[in-house]
Amino acid sequence: MEFAIFLDRHGVPTRDAVRDHVLALRALEREGRLIAAGPLGDGSGGLILAAFEDAAAASAYAEADAFVRGGTHSARVVSWERSHAGNFHLGVLAGED
Repeated sequence: MEFAIFLDRHGVPTRDAVRDHVLALRALEREGRLIAAGPLGDGSGGLILAAFEDAAAASAYAEADAFVRGGTHSARVVSWERSHAGNFHLGVLAGED
């Protein structure tokens, strides 16, 4: 299953927390589970899109994030479905395949 993890920023993380956060994202990427990640343009936090076994695993990952453990961010986990023609999220237009 795919999940969106919203990291809401409440403070400035330490250099060690930034390093640990990035290392965890790299591990997700190596495992082929990271879809996308990055800071939000308004500076309010960041977003991680990734695949996890279930909601409990996604929540455990979010709570273990170095930013969350350090108290500079809070996390909100929401299930997410990638839109594609196969699930009709992109819609079907008359005359198109």
